[in-house]
Amino acid sequence: MSMIVIALVLAFLLGFLSIRPILTCTNKFETWALSLMLGLGLMSFFMIFGIALGISMTQGRWIILYGGVFLILFFIPRRFCLKLPYFIEQPQQWNKVSKGLLCVLGLQTCYLFIKTCSLHFKHADALTTWIIKAKILYYGLIQGAPLSEIAANMKYSYQGHYPLLVPSIVTYLNVFLGAWHDFAFKFIFPLYAVMLLILFYSFLVRMRIEKNKAFIFTFFLGTIQFFVEHSAWAVSDIVFTSYYFVSFIFLLFFITFKKYHFLYLSLLFSIFTLWTKMEGIPSVILNIGILFLFMCHIFLKKKLVKFDIFNFFVYVFVCACFFKFYFYYKSLTGVPEERGAILSVFSRPFDQLLSDVLFIIRYHFKTFFGATNKWNISFYILLFYSVINYRKALKSPQVYLLACIFLNFCLNIIIYLLLPGNFREQMGMSINRLILHIIPFVLFYTALVSQEEA
Repeated sequence: MSMIVIALVLAFLLGFLSIRPILTCTNKFETWALSLMLGLGLMSFFMIFGIALGISMTQGRWIILYGGVFLILFFIPRRFCLKLPYFIEQPQQWNKVSKGLLCVLGLQTCYLFIKTCSLHFKHADALTTWIIKAKILYYGLIQGAPLSEIAANMKYSYQGHYPLLVPSIVTYLNVFLGAWHDFAFKFIFPLYAVMLLILFYSFLVRMRIEKNKAFIFTFFLGTIQFFVEHSAWAVSDIVFTSYYFVSFIFLLFFITFKKYHFLYLSLLFSIFTLWTKMEGIPSVILNIGILFLFMCHIFLKKKLVKFDIFNFFVYVFVCACFFKFYFYYKSLTGVPEERGAILSVFSRPFDQLLSDVLFIIRYHFKTFFGATNKWNISFYILLFYSVINYRKALKSPQVYLLACIFLNFCLNIIIYLLLPGNFREQMGMSINRLILHIIPFVLFYTALVSQEEA
């Protein structure tokens, strides 16, 4: 256990030294959560690029690598850093209700960690997809296998072409433990859930939502049954949701405050989103699409400058480079391309295609408003505040969040149309996992729309 703490502290320091020169945090917990998420994401790329270069990342080499990076980041010239205070001033105080809810959420989090780390794996996806991948990567790493061999062995896992952020984090923790332990695999999912809740609250405070109201929405997110279940099921959806949410909200901060360091942070977390799950590819494309809409908006207002255009193309270019890297890795796995699914969509008769689309839409709305045992009343309050505050809902930055939710809904329709086999039989098993990816967006949007005008 102590070695896992050391591994996490080193990842935290890596993230902290990377983010400190460009971002002021709202509180020390936001600093901790952002730094750890960033550090674990960077560590994943260091590991994969190290393997690609033929370097076996043992415990000693990790410490040497961290030492070198820490020296570079610590002595970075001051002229490259923004002159920022450590924390944003927050005059409001928590009331007794918020403190009581915090105690409840804290007890639930402790129970979640105990439950996750003490029980056997409940979800088949954890065993067939992520544990096997992590073990292939771990044993390939300690044996000094090249990336091509490790990638080729991924065919023994289900969905062998999936990205490697989660397996690389588990491998990293087990390298510090000195042997494979399932505990390292179980531990990270409730950890990411906690970091997501911290950042959800802190980001609402950044958007000038009153602290008590921000925490009520955070409590609401943290007690949604499906969110809690998936934080304990050792599947990557909670990790993916965390990185995707952070990447988009930093993009939203750029749109709101027009500070370019938010755009660069959004780009960085978009890369981690891409490296977590296959769904990261369309999600990052949606981020680019939202950024393009914003560029069009400021162009029509004649506020577009050359530096905006330059940063947009940097965002697109860097994402394209990592798309290319992922597809290179996918080619090493030997998993065949699934182009037949796309062709099958266009080969369907129009009336059948329309029937399929309407079925998917009906099923989504049935889940949104009927599955209150999984999503509580999240979509009811979304609808309520969107109707009574419709003028505010269509203003910036809320409208970009609403566009993101709507585009993700459209993306789900496309995903089901492209699924091989009978997608109607598969929707019951997968639709809630797709909704999980956008539920923080839904509550964040609702919090912004429900805020009274100053």
